[in-house]
Amino acid sequence: MAVSSFFVINGQEIVAEVISEHDDHFVIKRPLAVHMMHGPNGQPQLGFAPLSMIRTDTDVTIYKHSLISPPHEVEAEVEASYVQNTTGIAIAAPGQILHG
Repeated sequence: MAVSSFFVINGQEIVAEVISEHDDHFVIKRPLAVHMMHGPNGQPQLGFAPLSMIRTDTDVTIYKHSLISPPHEVEAEVEASYVQNTTGIAIAAPGQILHG
């Protein structure tokens, strides 16, 4: 799974799985909009929201001319949070044992 961050010219940041890259666009899967929110202790933290409230089951095309820069790989912690938010699967940190 290649999870990348896209910065769109309207200022929005999108995190998604990249399905394919073409000359003028990317096809992505399960896109989430990134936003800041208050964490449990009042500290700022990243939050995710569906990119579309209407269609969450379809692949999305992002045209390269609408991006500020090429997509970037996300940090492992962000990828783990993205996977948990989109699939329900929690990825254990290295050396961590999960008890069910």
